[in-house]
Amino acid sequence: MRVSELPAPRFLAPYSHGISATVGLQDTQATEAHLVLLHDPQGQPSWEGVFRLVTYVGTHTDEPWQSIGYWQTQMWVNLTEALHARGAAYRAAGGTVTCTSSQSCGGLATDETARDGKANLSAAYNGSHSGTQIQLRASWTPPDCEVSHHLDAWESLIMLASRVAGTRYQ
Repeated sequence: MRVSELPAPRFLAPYSHGISATVGLQDTQATEAHLVLLHDPQGQPSWEGVFRLVTYVGTHTDEPWQSIGYWQTQMWVNLTEALHARGAAYRAAGGTVTCTSSQSCGGLATDETARDGKANLSAAYNGSHSGTQIQLRASWTPPDCEVSHHLDAWESLIMLASRVAGTRYQ
């Protein structure tokens, strides 16, 4: 896992700090993640506190598009289970999981069926699925400024997402 500082948005809170992480080798689909800690001493009603953690985790799987519904639920479950497993208390959690399925066609297709412009749509789709991009965007409020357990949970989430992608660790 490669971790680096990420410029945090300045308009969301008076204080913020961000980090970015990437898992994967150059010849594989990488899992990318960002985590931003926001702090507003006055608090914000929607946060239900004075701190807020915001994350993005994006990964790729070669599983067929039929698995999209599963991943839309599973990525959120992975986040909440990682928080619970690391003892990271939280409240006011919310987010979205976006899955985008892509298909190569024509000259980019990986098999003859998909390259043949006269093939029926079902046959063309069956051999040429290029993969599914899975993106989790979430935020939650830690009860105080002790966020080390949240950082551990975030790392766990990234590793789970990397396994989804079949990524070799670096």
